[in-house]
Amino acid sequence: MKNLTKFCSMLIKSSKQPTLTSPRKALSKTSEPAGQKAPQTPTDRVESTPSAQAERITRFVEEKKLQGAQALKQMSSLMAGQLVGMTVGSMVFAPLALSMGNLYIATGGAALTGAAMALGASALAKKDFSKLTGSKVGDAYAGVGAVANSLPKIAYPTLVGASEAKKAVFYNALDNLPLSGVTSAPTVDVVTGLEAVGASGLATPLFSHNRIFLDVDQMNISDNWASEVLTHEIGHTYDFSVGVGPIGSRNFRGGGFGSEPFISRYAHTNRMEDYAESYAHFHLEPEKLQQVAPEKFAALESSQAPGLVDKALDRPSVRKAGRQIGEAFEAAPRLRNVLALGASLVAPFQLYRGAAEYEKGLQSDDVEARVNGKLSMASGAALLGPGTAPLSLLFTAGQMLTNQQLANGSITPEQAEKRADTALAVATGPFGSIASSVSSELEGAGLLISNDEKLMNDAKLAFSPMGAKKTLAKMGGGFALGAAAGGILLPLITGGSAHALVGAAATGTWMGGLVGATAGLGLDVLRPTKSPDFLGLKQQDPQGLTGEDKKLLAKLGASSVVGGLGGAVGGYFGGQMIGQLIGSTLAGSAGGVTGAALGSYLGVLGGSLAGAKGGAKLGGKWAGLQAKSQPPKDPKS
Repeated sequence: MKNLTKFCSMLIKSSKQPTLTSPRKALSKTSEPAGQKAPQTPTDRVESTPSAQAERITRFVEEKKLQGAQALKQMSSLMAGQLVGMTVGSMVFAPLALSMGNLYIATGGAALTGAAMALGASALAKKDFSKLTGSKVGDAYAGVGAVANSLPKIAYPTLVGASEAKKAVFYNALDNLPLSGVTSAPTVDVVTGLEAVGASGLATPLFSHNRIFLDVDQMNISDNWASEVLTHEIGHTYDFSVGVGPIGSRNFRGGGFGSEPFISRYAHTNRMEDYAESYAHFHLEPEKLQQVAPEKFAALESSQAPGLVDKALDRPSVRKAGRQIGEAFEAAPRLRNVLALGASLVAPFQLYRGAAEYEKGLQSDDVEARVNGKLSMASGAALLGPGTAPLSLLFTAGQMLTNQQLANGSITPEQAEKRADTALAVATGPFGSIASSVSSELEGAGLLISNDEKLMNDAKLAFSPMGAKKTLAKMGGGFALGAAAGGILLPLITGGSAHALVGAAATGTWMGGLVGATAGLGLDVLRPTKSPDFLGLKQQDPQGLTGEDKKLLAKLGASSVVGGLGGAVGGYFGGQMIGQLIGSTLAGSAGGVTGAALGSYLGVLGGSLAGAKGGAKLGGKWAGLQAKSQPPKDPKS
């Protein structure tokens, strides 16, 4: 909590030191007392002219920044296109699949639509959308989206196609579940045709949001059966709510799901069905689940334990308001799906506009553009993380304050950029810690130069936008092909229940997309070329990295990665234990749940930063790095 408080205060703190000169000019000046000669430079100091090795490494880093900004624009566009395509494809093909009694039509149609829209969005990423992303409309969408994603969810699902009698049954079942489960799906559709594909109900993970379908004939068997089926499907959507659809969902996080003992015959089907069946029994027949599968009971009991926010929200008045919100959309239920999709697109939107602004700042040496780009990327990264969405509000507020302070001169550009770097490191967790630790070691050894304008311009010229666009095109094409192939083939290979088919399609589209993007990138790397252009980088000797440079960066990077990831794992468990102990002491069991969640997050941040810095220092020693006063010997300089 102390670290988080310190970071929050840093984002809003004003130094009240106006900038009188540009940072580059200030760094190039030397102050001498009147009438005195400047002291001679000691022999153990770095010369004013940077070493050839420092120039090569600085050029390489600057080129990678530009390449990384373009790659992030591409990936965020692919992500947005995939989200939109799968949602639209599901809405279009699901009714057709149910009427024809073949779920492959829905899964395949969603996969193909998602792949096509991802490819289209990838092509659009090459165009300039700064008038939209940087406009007041873009700011409003990002702000409202950050608020919508950060606030606790209270809205009940909108019931579609159910009779008034069945609505009463469904609402009674939902009232007996925690809000965390009730709010995990925005819509519940009662439809015909599910029985023909062997399902009483179906939960579909679209990654933008979850949807639940219930078979009308099955719901009419009895009220108890209708309640059990809905609770089972809520178990699926609750399971999916912490991962990316089926990927990284709760059934993979302990409890022994997918293995003996099983609470029912249907639980044998696969680990997803085992989790949903266990979830239903946990809320409908808890004694039976505890007796038959105590490990699964304990896992569900732990995940269902309410925190302080849950305790504050889960009361009749809040539930009544949540139900009214769900009922208000009954006249236009698809609007509820569209709004859920819009909320899920805020993260890729923020990542895209942040990367575009950062790229602009790098190319034009615009500090304000770089700062805004980094803070937008931090906001987008926070929206993607599990439970870190509220941080996006902090980063958005920090961005507004930083721009105001830069305008009135109360902070320097260097202070603003340092603030943005800290925000980005916090939002990206171990990855940000690793990058900042490597940069710090290189700067400490005098191998990263930030005040040589000619060197920065040379690095921009060395970067080939045309080569990068060709690489990104292969990457986008590979993603689209992989997404389509994965979404169509994986359900055919795995087979199984209706849920297994849908889960396999959802997993296949994203995993196939990532594999395809990697393959496209690999083909581009392996292509024969007669020019010195390589992945968009003109590796010209002596400006290109030498073998010694690569070894130095490899040793430094590998040590920092190992330290950062190890520190993150240790920090997660250590922070969780300490946070739970402190929370329980201060506020009982609910405080323990909240403390464990907050402690694990702060533990990951602190552990990864400490581990990455320690690893980078060890890597620096391994690579022979020395302090700036004694730069490493460069055999080629």
